Amino acid sequence: MSDLFNNVLKSNESLFLNEIALDYEYLPPIIKFRESQQKHIATCIQPLLQNRSGRNMIILGSPGIGKSAAVRSVLREMESTSDEVRCIYLNCWKRDSGFKLICDLCEQLGYTWTHNKRMDELVDVAVQLLNKKPAILVFDEVDKLEEQGILYTLLEEVQKKSFILITNDAEFLVNLDQRVKSRLTPELLEFKSYKQDEVEGILKQRVEFAFVPNVFEEEYVNALAAKTFEGQDVRTGLYLLREAGLCAENDASRKVLPKHVDSAVRKISDFKTKTIALLDEEERLVLKIAKENSGVETKDLFILYQKAGGSKGLRTFQRKVKDLVGANMINVKESYAGGKSRIVDYLSPE
Repeated sequence: MSDLFNNVLKSNESLFLNEIALDYEYLPPIIKFRESQQKHIATCIQPLLQNRSGRNMIILGSPGIGKSAAVRSVLREMESTSDEVRCIYLNCWKRDSGFKLICDLCEQLGYTWTHNKRMDELVDVAVQLLNKKPAILVFDEVDKLEEQGILYTLLEEVQKKSFILITNDAEFLVNLDQRVKSRLTPELLEFKSYKQDEVEGILKQRVEFAFVPNVFEEEYVNALAAKTFEGQDVRTGLYLLREAGLCAENDASRKVLPKHVDSAVRKISDFKTKTIALLDEEERLVLKIAKENSGVETKDLFILYQKAGGSKGLRTFQRKVKDLVGANMINVKESYAGGKSRIVDYLSPE
């Protein structure tokens, strides 16, 4: 019998076993290469199991290197270990004001009557519920929080707790409100960027979860890992795996071939375009001005930002610049021509 069509995918077949495993938010059973960091986090929150306060932490590192996944994995382990510790995860990028954050907190605690309530009323409700048992409160992307007063209030009022603040901003602790800092007295845990062989290991793990067996040759995963390593962001690698798989599936191929890998790599600019769509209004404005005026000093960029209608002050503007640098959308470099200055360069998606 001819095997002419053995490598052709039938209409009712798919290369994907579980495509969700390629989502960045997906939490694998094991977070590879972050075991030591997870142990450190577990040590800090362990006293809560003895009905005592744990230690507070600031977790620092660039985007896409497993900070949130490691913390969420530890929370998952805590939830499976004990019902006597509350585990609350708050995303400050999605809830960037104190009011939005406290509404989210109340809803996670089971209190849904937040409509037409004042912020102080909701804080009282949240504190009352939190004080019924020890609690872990995770504030992811905490540098996006517009005001830090809510952190101080919760640190003051919640009795037995561990606060975990996750940030991409290397200067977050330096710029933290002194009152918050004195109450927090945090341990600092820094996540270093993945090495290339670690990126390869992570992508191979996701291939196992996401695809039916033998879809990806190891050399092609390694090629995509090398491309991912260039940008130091695992999210890029997950995007490339999905795109290569989709290209192969569109060709009705049972395997990912070199042409599918090449096609996925050419779409990296599309991934960055989608990332831009997730920026807030002020970040998009800063990026637009940087694109139109690439090569200017940061102080001049701030003036142009204000003239274009930017509503934030210098400190917030500087934070937006740092966020865009972290997202590999712009670059800031030191220049000593005519005196020390900082130059902003726009990075093309291509």
